[in-house]
Amino acid sequence: MSHNKIRENKTCENCGDTVLLRFCPSCGQENIETRQSFSHLLKHFFEDFTHYDSNFWISLKYLLFHPAHLTRVYLNGQRARYVAPVKLYIFTSFVAFLLLHLVPDLNKGHVTFQVEQATQEPLVANPNMRIADENSFIGQLEQKVQAFSGADTENVRHQLSDQFSKAAPKSLFIFMPLFAFVLWIFHDKKKHIYFDHGIFTLHFFSFVLILLTIYNILSSVVPWHWFVDPHIAGNILMLVQVLCTLVYLYVGLKVMYAPAGFIQFVGRFLAVTIVQGILFLILIFALTIYALFNLHV
Repeated sequence: MSHNKIRENKTCENCGDTVLLRFCPSCGQENIETRQSFSHLLKHFFEDFTHYDSNFWISLKYLLFHPAHLTRVYLNGQRARYVAPVKLYIFTSFVAFLLLHLVPDLNKGHVTFQVEQATQEPLVANPNMRIADENSFIGQLEQKVQAFSGADTENVRHQLSDQFSKAAPKSLFIFMPLFAFVLWIFHDKKKHIYFDHGIFTLHFFSFVLILLTIYNILSSVVPWHWFVDPHIAGNILMLVQVLCTLVYLYVGLKVMYAPAGFIQFVGRFLAVTIVQGILFLILIFALTIYALFNLHV
């Protein structure tokens, strides 16, 4: 049932019948005001996860500290107690990418390392050695790279970050089905259908987005420049994030698929991790190329 206010007009907008209460007795449409302010929508969006849906916090606890538990109980039919996988992923995705733009970077301008600007003119390829035409993909990419030699490093870095943040949500939607497909390849197809792997993927990426949010807050809000080079602190935080993700995936796969033997499970885990890592690197490469072509230097 919607949070929106009931219309004063008792004529159903869908079928024209008279609506005495909230729902039309003929077609079942809810007789409510559909046009609401943004603040109204935002308020009830969060209420759905905190007040109205009181299962959110227990779902969050199991998501963070009990890998694959939500997936197992969901596939076993115990769904009323927890937030649905798609709903949970949409919420974590919304919060992650919202905070990515809202959290202030207290370490901006305090990076102690500097990238030396080239003092010489950028090298130009020998015309006799140039194979790609200037209008080709390689030619355009080469022009972009050459332009960086005289560009403001800080400006380039922020533009790259902005392009990555814009492309990341779409990229995740592309990567998630591939992630589930790899799980389907390496596990028992009689015991688990693709749908099962898809639910596990939604929960896993919900955790990854929460971890990404924590990383974003820690790397931006904590004034690392008081203690250490922010670049070093960022690398350490990134390493911790990667290790936490791998541990979570290891435990999650073990709980989800209940392996018969340790050696067999470790081999399967390594295979899954390597293939997923290769796909992820390809995605990062594609994102980098996309970001490069959208830079203004």
